[in-house]
Amino acid sequence: MQDDRIQHLQMIQGVISRMAENSRCMKTWFLAIVSALLGYAVGNGNKWLFVVALVTTNVFWVLDAFYLSLERQFRALYDAVVDKDETIQPFSMKHKQFASGRNTLHSSLFSRSTWPFYLPFAIVILLMAIFPLLSRIKGSTSSDANSKVSIENVHINSIEMPQRRLAAGHNGCHCFE
Repeated sequence: MQDDRIQHLQMIQGVISRMAENSRCMKTWFLAIVSALLGYAVGNGNKWLFVVALVTTNVFWVLDAFYLSLERQFRALYDAVVDKDETIQPFSMKHKQFASGRNTLHSSLFSRSTWPFYLPFAIVILLMAIFPLLSRIKGSTSSDANSKVSIENVHINSIEMPQRRLAAGHNGCHCFE
């Protein structure tokens, strides 16, 4: 009977390990996919890709929380088998009876291992999508040609300024003036 319990615990531990690995894979795939989407969106100026990246962030957040809630349920099952709970049948993998409290999807969405990872990404993506729209709403009507001219003027002025100082007798160091 003791050997059966140990085998049962090993089975549950295997499931717990797979759930933890799935959660880690969610984060890895999320970083790869969202980085590619954001890079392409910034490079091509496609604002809809920011929306796709935000939706992708939410989907991966929910999937990661789902695997975390399953992992927590199987941990509760493992603890019940260790405590020799009479309601748990030998080799039972029924975890749904432990789906309450902190083992729910809702609780896992706001877990310390999910929200600090996904929420900053969601905020940054949202800001990346909103700021270009705000500049359009404020009436920024400058064309790309005007922007290039002003950037070139700034560049030229920054190059000419030190030469003027040197011609006027300054050594270019403002630390001791």
